[in-house]
Amino acid sequence: MTSRRFGEFQRGLGSAENILAARLRALEQAGVLHGGPAPDGGPHREFVLTDEGRAVFPVTVVLRRWGGEQRFTLGERPLPAAGPPDRQPAGPGEGRSAAS
Repeated sequence: MTSRRFGEFQRGLGSAENILAARLRALEQAGVLHGGPAPDGGPHREFVLTDEGRAVFPVTVVLRRWGGEQRFTLGERPLPAAGPPDRQPAGPGEGRSAAS
């Protein structure tokens, strides 16, 4: 399982430090992420998905894709879908019900 540092999240999301820190804390408190000291003993923290986080991840990928399809208009560029390093993001239509 791959861990991510705060700076990696910030570069990928472009969020302000205070907003990102608050969101990461909330995800830790919700049991979705686990944050801990870096294995190399550095001053930064590394974050990894918990079992609960891995279980909910496919749902968030589908919701993000749906949101991108609904929100962006011609000429706007949606954010790239993120996926775990060992899997590709869900393909178009994956996770949708037959009624969609």
